[in-house]
Amino acid sequence: MAKLKAYTLVFKLIKNCSFVLALEMSIACILAVKLGVQLAEISNLKSPVVSALWCTISTIIVMQATWQKSLEAGINRIIGSGFGSAIPAIFLSYFGTGTTTFVACIVTLVVLCSILNKIDSLRLALLTMAVIYIVCKLSNGLNILDTCFSRFIESLLGIAITMVVRSISIPLHTYVDRVIKTNLDYNIPTK
Repeated sequence: MAKLKAYTLVFKLIKNCSFVLALEMSIACILAVKLGVQLAEISNLKSPVVSALWCTISTIIVMQATWQKSLEAGINRIIGSGFGSAIPAIFLSYFGTGTTTFVACIVTLVVLCSILNKIDSLRLALLTMAVIYIVCKLSNGLNILDTCFSRFIESLLGIAITMVVRSISIPLHTYVDRVIKTNLDYNIPTK
């Protein structure tokens, strides 16, 4: 009986905590860090750490429990990163990195996402804008347009990494789901 309880517990744990998702996330994050640094080096960016960080953040945000949810998160991330990069590119270039500019970027993004019915992308737009603003504010002599463009490209790279890793692992998901379903359906007694 104890063996059956342990067996039941293991399969419930596997079903509730996707070890495949954990493996995917680990691989995707490692790739995001390495490719983010390489992107910064190839592009002669001044902050490879920020590039690696931003690629990894995008990877984590987009990686969801299912392929469909990852795809939806990826689309929202592209939209959010696009808006969140474009608005500060305009505002910071013309008005600098003052607090008023920061607030103007926030208000503009909220209004833009509301008007275009892209509220699901708003948080990501604000996150992108905030990172761009803070990096530009703290780094004297940094080219604002380069920074905005870099954050957008790093977001795209993180999204691409996630989608490639998810695509490659679909057969593994299918196999594990089938094994778990078979074992849960036939080997675990119900009360």
